[in-house]
Amino acid sequence: MSDPYFTKTMEDLLTAYKTFTVDLPLAGTRWAFGLGQEKDVTTTAWKGYDASLRVATATVDSLYRTPLFGTTVSTVANQMLRLQQVGTSATKLVTTTLRQGIGIPTTAEVQALTERVTILEAKSTEATPKTATRATLNRLRPFDTHTSTTTPTDEERAAA
Repeated sequence: MSDPYFTKTMEDLLTAYKTFTVDLPLAGTRWAFGLGQEKDVTTTAWKGYDASLRVATATVDSLYRTPLFGTTVSTVANQMLRLQQVGTSATKLVTTTLRQGIGIPTTAEVQALTERVTILEAKSTEATPKTATRATLNRLRPFDTHTSTTTPTDEERAAA
């Protein structure tokens, strides 16, 4: 009258336990003292690994078959999605109100302004002729004569 699925799971659980607590340390000790081979340790480790995977798979399978688990996961997922929607709505409300109250521009407005400045900057560099720095300074020199002391030029020094 016992369930063969349950019996196999219990055998796998016992195999995994025995392998990891007795067989694997014993095989490792034998290999360390030169009485066994590395192959024996590897085979023993894989045997325990396979048994533990079968136990884990059986546990997950039985968990998913339980109606209570499905109901719980469904309820939790719905509540989390509702909380996410409330959080998103609250964030949008606060940021929109704050942005309007302080006058912070939106990202689209900032990008549009940046594009316009770039275009104007490109147009101004095209319209301005490239002049030599010396010529520009010579044109500005008459404006600063009244604010600073004048220094004699080379021609004035030669004439004196």
